[in-house]
Amino acid sequence: MITFWIVALLLSLLASAFVFLPVLVSSRRAYKGGSGDQARSAINIEIFKQRLAELEASRAEWVVTDEVFEQLKLELEQELLADVQSDREPRQAPEKQAAAQTGSSNLLLPLTFAAVIPLLAVFLYADWGLSFGSMSDVLLAEELDLVQQADHTEQDMSGVIRRLRESLSNQPENDEGWMLLARSLVKLGEYEQSADAFETLLDRYPQDHLLRSYYAESVYMADARQITPRVQQAIEATLALDSESANVLEMLGMEAYVSGDHASAIDYFERIIAQNVSPERTQMLQQSIAEARELLGESAPVPAAAASSQTSQQPPGIKAAKQIFNVLVEIDNKLPVDANDTVFVFARAAQGPPMPLAVERMMVSDLPRMVRLDDTMSMLPERNILTVGQVQIVARVSRSGEPTASPGDYQAISESLTVDSRTQVVKLRISELVK
Repeated sequence: MITFWIVALLLSLLASAFVFLPVLVSSRRAYKGGSGDQARSAINIEIFKQRLAELEASRAEWVVTDEVFEQLKLELEQELLADVQSDREPRQAPEKQAAAQTGSSNLLLPLTFAAVIPLLAVFLYADWGLSFGSMSDVLLAEELDLVQQADHTEQDMSGVIRRLRESLSNQPENDEGWMLLARSLVKLGEYEQSADAFETLLDRYPQDHLLRSYYAESVYMADARQITPRVQQAIEATLALDSESANVLEMLGMEAYVSGDHASAIDYFERIIAQNVSPERTQMLQQSIAEARELLGESAPVPAAAASSQTSQQPPGIKAAKQIFNVLVEIDNKLPVDANDTVFVFARAAQGPPMPLAVERMMVSDLPRMVRLDDTMSMLPERNILTVGQVQIVARVSRSGEPTASPGDYQAISESLTVDSRTQVVKLRISELVK
């Protein structure tokens, strides 16, 4: 940050010089403007000398008498005196004085601007910039790092989230920040607020089924785990996009279980297990199924060993599914980048929020390099490469060190790639300037 402020100050001083120097030069020229009057006086004297010489020649040749010569000479001298006085006294002296006064007044304004420009730049960057400019991105990045640290108490976490929310209030397009805010609020049990954060993302990506399911889950928890009208509306909107949404199926299964419809609850829970959810979630669902079957009088609770065996019999295509992208990343050697600049290589959904589904970080000095991206590298287990139909692979040189694109970065973006559970090879050459 110190280097940044030094560079910013130098650039501000350079901008001040562009304002001040041209005015200073023009003021000096204006002050020296009297030199034109001196030139005219010299011409008048030269003309006087020439005409006097002509008169003397005429007197020597007896063309004019001495008396006429003296009279004409006197007239020439009076005319010369009048011209010189006209140039020097009524015009030159006042003009010099006026020029000096004008020069002083003209210098005052540029000097003021030269001093104000750096101060104004610092003020704008440090004040307005906190909400609308690049400084906001720096502070937001610091807030994101704090939120992701695991050693925070709930009180510390609440304070960080509050500052994060304030930072995001003027950045509606920062999808990564809004997603992190929403998920963090869920962890704190602030379900109503998390629903608001997910709704902000839905305004931009109304067709994203995962965002719909997250929003439905938040309003369900906020409404005391009851299917209220708004929860029902959120569930229907999610199922219209994804009829097998695990989050929604679990809500419906729990509602059916509580209302005594155990057969429907078992059906919902089994549909969730078929999607290869986490082992912890699978165990919980298996236990709920066993309890529901016992209430129906079908069988005794399923032992843990049986649950494990049943889990291992899930459809192999789902259990074994693993999408791998081997990405060869190169960079145009003519790009003005530093060897220590950060490079991000990540996969993102071709349609929907641009949050990375899998990401790898390195430096420019590491390129060219083959990078492996797969569905185990996601920051959110519920959202990885296998949860979307098509992805794009992005390789970006980040001058700021943050994965979000900023003007001045360089990148390469692949075409949309179909996710089909096989290894795919992608070649990217970083050359495009981010504007």
